[in-house]
Amino acid sequence: MPLAAGARLGPYEILGLVGAGGMGEVYRAHDPRLGRDVAIKVLPPTFADDADHLRRFEREARATGTLNHPNILSVYDVGTHAGAPYLVMEMLEGRTLRQEIGGKPLPVRRAVEIARAIAQGLAAAHEKGILHRDLKPDNVFLTADGRVKILDFGLAKAQTTFPGTSEDDIATWTRGPEPSLTEEGQVLGTAGYMSPEQARGKTLDGRSDIFALGVLLHEMLAGRNPFRRATAADTLAAVLREEPESPPVSGELSKGLLALLGRCLAKAPELRFQFARDLAFALDALALARETARAEPAEKSLVVLPFENLSPDPDNAFFADGLTEELIADLSKVQALRVISRTSAMHFKGTTKALPEIARELNVRYALEGSVRRAGTSLRITAQLIDAATDVHLWAEKYSGTLDDVFDMQEKVSRAIVEALKVPLSFGESRKLVEWPTRDAAAYECYLRARAEVLSFEPLAVDRAVDLLDEGLRRSPGDPLLLACKAYAHHARVNVGAGRNEDLELAESLAREALA
Repeated sequence: MPLAAGARLGPYEILGLVGAGGMGEVYRAHDPRLGRDVAIKVLPPTFADDADHLRRFEREARATGTLNHPNILSVYDVGTHAGAPYLVMEMLEGRTLRQEIGGKPLPVRRAVEIARAIAQGLAAAHEKGILHRDLKPDNVFLTADGRVKILDFGLAKAQTTFPGTSEDDIATWTRGPEPSLTEEGQVLGTAGYMSPEQARGKTLDGRSDIFALGVLLHEMLAGRNPFRRATAADTLAAVLREEPESPPVSGELSKGLLALLGRCLAKAPELRFQFARDLAFALDALALARETARAEPAEKSLVVLPFENLSPDPDNAFFADGLTEELIADLSKVQALRVISRTSAMHFKGTTKALPEIARELNVRYALEGSVRRAGTSLRITAQLIDAATDVHLWAEKYSGTLDDVFDMQEKVSRAIVEALKVPLSFGESRKLVEWPTRDAAAYECYLRARAEVLSFEPLAVDRAVDLLDEGLRRSPGDPLLLACKAYAHHARVNVGAGRNEDLELAESLAREALA
């Protein structure tokens, strides 16, 4: 039975189940000593007496515990509960690379960035003499704040002691019903991602992980695994004998990228990059070349940088973030203006990067930055439009009022930007700029607070968000913005392990009500 919320593992308090797989159950837990949430992987008691599972679990703990790198999941602690070992790791928010790909190609720049981070993590592991041996999209995690983490060293092996596997291992792995393409082999790893020498049971070195990274890069560029076939046996045959089709990459850098990919996927290890560090350098050079070759930014392109919270109460940061999002939403309604998404803009919250560097990274011409100061119901918004390439201010203004004036202030800022950039507005676009997200300013504040709570992805915070939204709906019954956010909150309760099936049913009902 899964551990219940409130149960304790040593000093850790269980908050909820995150997920379960072949190598155990993963829980969100709280460490009261350091005041932080952690992830705890618990080996099921039924496996505790299984020498193979126990060996793999201990191998993961030892391998990951010796590694300290930004692109590798950190391990904090190990212990035993009711005879079952557990592993304490950093808690990550985001999604796996498999979820990110979702059967569709990623933008070339994004694929290269992810591959470069993986290569850097592998280089750190290889320099410690540790091979991963099961690199696949499920074992790469993309955090909500933009980091890339390699997970699950359950098949890791110290290179200096790895004797190789035998043909008997392959026979054991393929005996009986075919495993699915995502199922781990007993020894070899995962069909479609293992190198030819790994599929043959040969002695491995770091070049085997480089082949697996080549498969990941190909899958990011093409949206599918280049070797995947109807059965695991056919997939292994493709890995051993077939050359993958080139992914659909075009542009000035396609030749260099495809050459790099071909070198990673060479059947013979001696023809690949010999070290993960060399591959990381090659990806660095490719990324730099891509930045150099990029076209000039569009004349009417803009990033709304996260507004700074200058309020006496630091808890009012939610209001500054909410204003940033609303301005992005307003300006995105103008067809002639290219506006960077909220997800990309929020990466620069609290950044120390210079504005010209941010502009080059996002390929934009202009930046809007500003601040929010709130004291009680008094509100002051400062905004400034900057030519990002030269860091020259083109326009700046201050707006003062009360919370009830916030929508008027947002409209004034949006219109000032449009006028400063001389962007033509259609009648429909002009009308959209004056639309208020909700009619009640206090209900809108409930929405902004609730959204900030939900985006923390903490079970108690999500519950607080539901209470805030209920308060907002009492002030503004049937408000679609609040209903939609409440639907999102109930869906988030399930994602953080605190919800039930009725939360999903309620989320769907609320979403339909908001749309209606």
